[in-house]
Amino acid sequence: MKNKYLSCTSLLLAGTILPSLAVADTAKTFLQWMSNPDITVANDGETYTAVVSPTEPLQGAFIVEIDAEVSGRVKSWKSWPSLALQPDDPVTPGNWFPFLNNGDTANYNRPRPKSVNTAAPFFLDNGNYGFLAVTACNAEATRLSNLGMNNSEIFSQDRDVKIAVRGNLDYDTTGITGTQTPEEVESWNSFKAITVTCLKSDTSLDPVVQSIEEAILSAQTAQISNVSGACEMTLSGQITSANPNSQVRFRYHDNSGQQSDEKTITTNGAGLSNFEHIYPISANIADGQVRMIGTSHAFLSNWANYHVNCSAAPGELMAQLPPKASLIVAVDGKILHRGMSCPATVNLIGKLDGRGKASGAAAILAGGQIKALKAYDIANNENIFFQGQHALSWEGLTFLQKSVTFTMNVTNAMGDVVDSVEKNSVFTCDPVTTSSLAGGAAGDYTEPSTDPSASEPVTQKRPINKLALKASPAAFHILAPKGQIRSGTIKLTDGKKSYDLFFYQKTSGRYLPFQSSQLPRSMIGTSANFKLEALTGATGWRLEVCPKNPASKNTSKSTCKYSDFSLPTARISLPEIQKKPDRLKRRTAP
Repeated sequence: MKNKYLSCTSLLLAGTILPSLAVADTAKTFLQWMSNPDITVANDGETYTAVVSPTEPLQGAFIVEIDAEVSGRVKSWKSWPSLALQPDDPVTPGNWFPFLNNGDTANYNRPRPKSVNTAAPFFLDNGNYGFLAVTACNAEATRLSNLGMNNSEIFSQDRDVKIAVRGNLDYDTTGITGTQTPEEVESWNSFKAITVTCLKSDTSLDPVVQSIEEAILSAQTAQISNVSGACEMTLSGQITSANPNSQVRFRYHDNSGQQSDEKTITTNGAGLSNFEHIYPISANIADGQVRMIGTSHAFLSNWANYHVNCSAAPGELMAQLPPKASLIVAVDGKILHRGMSCPATVNLIGKLDGRGKASGAAAILAGGQIKALKAYDIANNENIFFQGQHALSWEGLTFLQKSVTFTMNVTNAMGDVVDSVEKNSVFTCDPVTTSSLAGGAAGDYTEPSTDPSASEPVTQKRPINKLALKASPAAFHILAPKGQIRSGTIKLTDGKKSYDLFFYQKTSGRYLPFQSSQLPRSMIGTSANFKLEALTGATGWRLEVCPKNPASKNTSKSTCKYSDFSLPTARISLPEIQKKPDRLKRRTAP
């Protein structure tokens, strides 16, 4: 994976990794066009307070160019604008403020393009850039005050200030990764800028809103939430408005460029409001900063420093990642066609491995046609299985061989594809023999060890008994329990038979037989249940499932399958939740 950050005119020129065989990817972005909005800022004689209404949006487009060269494909890209006030020395880079959610993005499904050359629009309204316009005017006022001017002189005339705009590009390709060349440091004045007019004191224009006298923010250490399991921190704020009972809207912005949804508070009769909000944080960072930026009023709070302490024991930290997809393709039954034994149907078994709380849908497709569809709501370490069937047709084929592409796509709640698995399977017809009718193969075969106490499966060679093949039961798979489980559910792929059940407890790396009157000893069909509380003394377990042989009272261990699983660990006890009921009720998701 190659996620790279590019400024508006920077270019990644990757050298050749393998001489004359492959060329690494390249990418760049640059401004195509940009509007020139009329932006004016009012003052109260002492400071610049707010953008004057009405205002126009700042909009335009960047050109995105990505080339994966001969070795790769373009998987996705994201483009966004950044704005910067004029520094004291315009030839220096300046400090850029990113607007990550105001650009354009694209994700490509297979077949992915080898190159991209497209326009990526961006759009910023007053609620996005207004605070920077006010900040730019006040920075100019500070500069003039340092030169010896008083307020009467500073606010006696209109003054123009500049805000530069540049593009940023993040992209992901397959193939060879080139060595990133050091990025050229570009000066602030090399980028196109918009003009902000800081109005003089005698203007007749009214500001959009009255001023905010004070905005103070503090942040607690980010920790794993006992309620959601995510890494979160509590933000405590205080806003004082010039007028009482004022409704104030704002967003939280952190130093990585992420921002929350819009928050709304109302000051009391004294113009004061104290409040708390929950802000989600990545568990992979150590610390950072966050602040409030007004959307209804032009104001900035202080930067509040925060620390992250979201480490946990293995299996307890809920990383908020999309589920991982896996797909099993298994032939189920054969038919006679033109004197040959041909696969009749294919079982398609999809599995979702939870890597955090997520929801969405998963689909299994054969040749582009949906064969199974499953809506999911999954938690960390949870497994979800679903299945479908695909019928194979051999009519009209000269050569009794065919290839089918099976795909499993996983989408999130927004409909974006977050994982995809593709398998290209080749099916052939074989001459009719005893072994082919029974689903086996001539000669020796390899089967798993039937010793359920072994910590890892061991293979062994056994000669095939062709007569026994006629009576051998059809293959089946254990879908659940697997991995870390939350419920005592047993699910199989073949429910036409009855099965014996055996439980084993993992002790010192070995699986030992475990018996309890609360555990089932047999089942009929594809599903059954068992009590989790009956499994005591260990967290690691194994379930062995053996098809019953109607012709014999004894179970044939050669046909058994087993599955390893672990018990869930409690995240919080009820008394701990009851300690802080009022605080939990006040929390609102950002």
